[in-house]
Amino acid sequence: MGSLEEMGNIVISIKPEFCKAIYSGKKLVELRKGIGSAFVPGARLYIYTSSPEKAITGEAIIGSVQRLTPSDIKDQYLASACISEKDFDQYYLGKEYGHVISLASIMKYEFATGLSEMRRLGFHAPQSYSYPTQEIINYIESRKCI
Repeated sequence: MGSLEEMGNIVISIKPEFCKAIYSGKKLVELRKGIGSAFVPGARLYIYTSSPEKAITGEAIIGSVQRLTPSDIKDQYLASACISEKDFDQYYLGKEYGHVISLASIMKYEFATGLSEMRRLGFHAPQSYSYPTQEIINYIESRKCI
């Protein structure tokens, strides 16, 4: 079992349009069909902006995590998730439950850390999320220049 510091860090892959909404303050929650055991309040999410940017662009702290039915998520969080009803319905089609991750302490980095440079450390872009090694965390932290 890793240290609490290692377990409290997650790289989460998010599409560029949603990253823009997060950094602008419009998108306050991230919706997911499934999450791992490290998704707990206080955990740090390193935000990986997916293609075409392909970089760690910022971070947020998990404020809370809720497991709800898609209809409850839609009723309570559709607007703050910045997703259309059509896209929401398609995303959760056939799912009994989903997760609402509230984002706190959102910070966009002055300098993004690109995928190509992190590959040297064995980093692979996550499909949904991944748990970074301490070496990758140290590299991101040394580059973010807040």
